[in-house]
Amino acid sequence: MGVALHELGHSLGLDHSEDSSAVMWPWFNKAKTALRQDGISGIQSLYGVGSAPWKPMTSYAIKIAGSGGQLFQLQADGCVYRKVDTAPFWELTKEDSRTKNILSFAGNLFTLRTNGDIMRWSGVPLHMVLIDSNPTNVGITGADTDLCLRHTTGAIWRHRWTPGDWEQIDTRTNSVQIAAGGEHLYQLLSNSDILEYTKPGWKKIDFDDSSQGTAEIVAPDNQLYKRRHMGDIWVWVNKPNDWECIESNQDIMSIVAGGEKYLFQVRNNGAILRWLSATGRFWRKLETAPNCMQVVIMEDGTLYYLGRGGYIFRMAKKVM
Repeated sequence: MGVALHELGHSLGLDHSEDSSAVMWPWFNKAKTALRQDGISGIQSLYGVGSAPWKPMTSYAIKIAGSGGQLFQLQADGCVYRKVDTAPFWELTKEDSRTKNILSFAGNLFTLRTNGDIMRWSGVPLHMVLIDSNPTNVGITGADTDLCLRHTTGAIWRHRWTPGDWEQIDTRTNSVQIAAGGEHLYQLLSNSDILEYTKPGWKKIDFDDSSQGTAEIVAPDNQLYKRRHMGDIWVWVNKPNDWECIESNQDIMSIVAGGEKYLFQVRNNGAILRWLSATGRFWRKLETAPNCMQVVIMEDGTLYYLGRGGYIFRMAKKVM
């Protein structure tokens, strides 16, 4: 109990304490099973006094994913769990040490194995359906009702749910990321070019030959955003190479899209800010998520983050 409480303290942002009676004292003592004033003061200095902005959900996750009101977590041993409403609150969905990534969109769960297998959860615990097996599979994303995947060769394929029904839609060798929003599919190339899939081909909508380059792209609500390596965030205004800068901050760690209307930025200090384009075009700070590694936003505005140490937290108030 004492070890678990000590590690939870680290995940919340606490350092070791110089008080030998404190749970955060660096040396193990099995008698320390309760949080003392030293730890309480530390938590309050980080989060303030009053109702906690984050509700911890004890776990040991390395990745989280969610959609359709369902939250999933992947643990280091390859086990995938689904959040449920009854104790112990996590239901084993799949146990496979080869699982290295999970994706959830439109209420579906997909897993990617180290051997390139892509599995779809049937909705029944421990039952997954194989939908592709290729050792070059490296990335998966969802576009509208389609599943799209990227090979290590750069090739991009689209699946339409009929067994064996895969359509190759690009053969480029320098694709590094694919992103989907609504009916739109985009890809980022290693030279920072961004392309949009226009059926049956691809159209270049951005090229960036500067030293900064594009680090990542996201596409909520049929809108495309990019983050450059120096921290700039840009929104595409639907004309080739026509972008508008909406933020510039070198502390930005990542940008996150969720549902059909959410865009967030996560900073190195854990601050999470939401982009409000429909009510004045500005960023609103939500909460600070210490040691944040990943953020997931549900369609109903429920926000989760994964902290270092594998703990999952839910924001007490939904994002409106």
